Amino acid sequence: MNDYGFAYTQPDEKSQRVSDLVIGDILINIGEEGDYVKVQFPDKRIAFVKKENTKVVKGWLSAAKPTQENIVETAKSFMGIPYLWGGTSAKEMDCSGFTKTVYFLNGVLLDRDASQQVNNGILVDTENGFENLQKGDLLFFGFKATDKKKERVTHVGIYIGDLEFIHESGRVKINSFDEKKPNFSKYRLEHFIRARRIITSLNENGIIMIKDSKYYNGEL
Repeated sequence: MNDYGFAYTQPDEKSQRVSDLVIGDILINIGEEGDYVKVQFPDKRIAFVKKENTKVVKGWLSAAKPTQENIVETAKSFMGIPYLWGGTSAKEMDCSGFTKTVYFLNGVLLDRDASQQVNNGILVDTENGFENLQKGDLLFFGFKATDKKKERVTHVGIYIGDLEFIHESGRVKINSFDEKKPNFSKYRLEHFIRARRIITSLNENGIIMIKDSKYYNGEL
């Protein structure tokens, strides 16, 4: 399945485009014509999408498994995607849009912003270093509280192992906490605040599986 594509007025890619699409879009299936699925948009527009670029929601959610390996694989698939404040798609995204999209594609709903995501999941002990981190953990950065100012979370990334993390910062890229590595980020190390584990908090601690949420009735 491609990260993005198009919907057409007819079951023919040479026909007029109705809209662009990105991976994770959910539309109503109202039929099939040849190699295309006939779909309805929320605003009632009707269009055709190549069948090879679609999945039935129920099947997708049944198969979605937010394992460490799947989270890392999905995150790496967005390498190089440019930054856009407020972006949450495979075309452009911001830091929390990136983490939200990665987990969404693996069947998990995260809050929208880093300052919200930091309140969910289970706190990982990083008081004396990063040895307790596991792949898929969310890493939060910003400014710690002082006597005069409250804590301010401004950035989030995903730990991928070996002291490395993937995040959206100008583009989706991988940096390291290891000062001996060429991708070491002194700035991120100095502004690290805490880590939260998502994978072990499915349907608790503020983490919601889409298939079990109020937003899905199990019929699509």
